[in-house]
Amino acid sequence: WDHDVDLSSPKPYAEKILALRFQLLLKGYKVSVRKSKHDVGPFKKGDYSVIKIKPLMGYYIKWFVPNYQSFVVLDLFVKAQDATHTYWQAQEKVMRVENKYYKSFETIDYQGKPLKAPNHYKDFLTEKYGNWSIPVKEWNCGENELTIYK
Repeated sequence: WDHDVDLSSPKPYAEKILALRFQLLLKGYKVSVRKSKHDVGPFKKGDYSVIKIKPLMGYYIKWFVPNYQSFVVLDLFVKAQDATHTYWQAQEKVMRVENKYYKSFETIDYQGKPLKAPNHYKDFLTEKYGNWSIPVKEWNCGENELTIYK
């Protein structure tokens, strides 16, 4: 039921990713950004917080076909660390977890391709969602996220 893929990137790479905007546009993708509205943790007001990548065709079809959701959107959450926590933002909220999940990574199989996931990713998912193995279709990260800090 979900139409997006959520990935994350360390804060120093946000500018490098945004430098790919033109190449992505040539391949048919629209890139938009959301910025931090507050100074919180390692984020300063105006820092990139989320980079969204959408197919242009789906973006234009959406104008003419209400509730059109058959295209996949990539939400790239920019994450930043202080000495003890990793922070990210979504829906005007700041989330955080201990840095232990980002000290190393596990490789998981995603549709036949290797993908890096946070160390102890199942514990990470439990901290974030609670019982993540049961799908919840009516979930809002700004309200239901268990890692909301501010």
